[in-house]
Amino acid sequence: MSVRTIVISGEAEGGFGWIVVNYLIVGFDKHGKDCKLASTYGFLDMGGASTQIAFEPSAVERICHAENLTKLGLKLLDKTDVIPSVFITTWLGYGTTPGS
Repeated sequence: MSVRTIVISGEAEGGFGWIVVNYLIVGFDKHGKDCKLASTYGFLDMGGASTQIAFEPSAVERICHAENLTKLGLKLLDKTDVIPSVFITTWLGYGTTPGS
């Protein structure tokens, strides 16, 4: 049996964390017929070697800072596609055990 291991980026870790938190808390319920998400939660992860922050900004901030946002393509359980724009940042070396 072959085993394959990959290392993901801090940005990917922040994005996956944001998806998990919001799926568990709000289930990504649709809000209205425009298929936009209802309010979402921010995500802060202080891991061993790094820290990630991810959140979906307000509509006004999404327009003003579009170049700094990551679009996460999601398919809801009813097969509806939604693409939230999420701010994700990561700091390597600012985890709970830096340099270990």
